[in-house]
Amino acid sequence: MIGKRRIVSFVLMGLALSGALPASPANASAGSISCTGWTHTTYSPGLTNTPQSTTVVDDGDLNVIGEHSPTGSCLAIGSGATAGMRDVTAQLNPGCTQLIVETGVETINWNDGRSTSFTFSANVTRGLATTVIAVTV
Repeated sequence: MIGKRRIVSFVLMGLALSGALPASPANASAGSISCTGWTHTTYSPGLTNTPQSTTVVDDGDLNVIGEHSPTGSCLAIGSGATAGMRDVTAQLNPGCTQLIVETGVETINWNDGRSTSFTFSANVTRGLATTVIAVTV
């Protein structure tokens, strides 16, 4: 049985927030933000080699020091946001030895009261001694 917790580093680079952030002057263009951060994931029950119904909880922090992660960084241009959070709970059927392919929509809630949603795809490949997680946003 693999432990119930894993920490995955992720980077959201050049995430354009077209229309999601307030413009400073009335005719200014929308801002953009580039952030690094962390995701702490728990599985209940823990993962086994046999896929089973599992509650997966992701606690994602962008430039926020949380219970499970160090701080990241955010560089905002034309935006008042300096940090964001993404918290997701899903009922999935994962197992330790299977290939996982997932697509969906993620939402980041920024500390300026705004939010940004974007599509993503994730591929998780389990090798003999390693696990590779590739996320595209």
